Amino acid sequence: MAVSGGQENHRSIAFLLANNDELKKLETSLPNVLGVVGCSFQARGDKCRVSLSYNSEIIKGRELTHIISQVDAAYEVINDRINSFSNKGNRTEDEVNVVLTTALCLYFLIVNMILPIIPDNSWYDDYLQFPVKLGIYSLSLIFNFLVTMFVMVRYARGFIVRAFRNYIHYRVTNMETLIALGSISAFSLFLFFLGRYTIEYVNGQIEMPSMAIMDINDALTSASIIVLVVTIGKYFEGKVKQKIEKMTEEIFPESSLFSNMQVQYVEIKNRQLTILEEKQLDASLVEKNDIIKVVPGRLLLDVIIISGSVKAVQSARTGCED
Repeated sequence: MAVSGGQENHRSIAFLLANNDELKKLETSLPNVLGVVGCSFQARGDKCRVSLSYNSEIIKGRELTHIISQVDAAYEVINDRINSFSNKGNRTEDEVNVVLTTALCLYFLIVNMILPIIPDNSWYDDYLQFPVKLGIYSLSLIFNFLVTMFVMVRYARGFIVRAFRNYIHYRVTNMETLIALGSISAFSLFLFFLGRYTIEYVNGQIEMPSMAIMDINDALTSASIIVLVVTIGKYFEGKVKQKIEKMTEEIFPESSLFSNMQVQYVEIKNRQLTILEEKQLDASLVEKNDIIKVVPGRLLLDVIIISGSVKAVQSARTGCED
């Protein structure tokens, strides 16, 4: 069975070795090995983590193990990608105070969207303009502005930063981009209204200050509601994902999946697939077009069958019939 993979040749891997005298020689010789793009050494007590980047077209991972084993035959292979996936249960999502978020959302909905449309609400105009001597800069507007700034800093900033990074680094847009654009556009509209009505107020051209304040409050409300509603939605989405992950872990525990990363690597002699050499190899060190023998158990690699047949049972993981 041949291992399939992507087109890129540069790979990264790390080893955990004993911190001994042979390690010092390795620090000098390893950077000069043909195919090694970069390496770093990080001491960890009586151990040392050796991180490597290499070109798999020039040197194979299993060839690197021969060099590493001369320093410490009991080395450990560390694959950060696999470790980050297998330890996903230890990752913490951005903490969301759902009570505070819901309270802010209800405030904007009730005060700025529901109360204005209640019949016989002349008292609401008095509330908006209090105190009258401040003109459009009433206490209600100032309070809405302060609450909106809190929302933009506490909630919207994360969406804006992630959307910006995604576009700069990957030239991609997603739902967070729409949220960021929506909140920024609404806040920009607030700045426009604030400037427009300030000029009109100074020139004595505003006949109904309450309507001007409502326009400004509507823009502030839009900027906040967009972010708050999405934040609440993402919170409940995260809860559902946690339940699904917990159910999946109970059915197909990752502790079992990643407990043994060894595969049966083989070197063949001819097109008849006569096996010349067979040995255990960490799955992280298998390269594209390497040949492995599939044995009953877990298959940790993407493969192409070149001889024989294999049945992969995925029902324990997906819940679907095979």
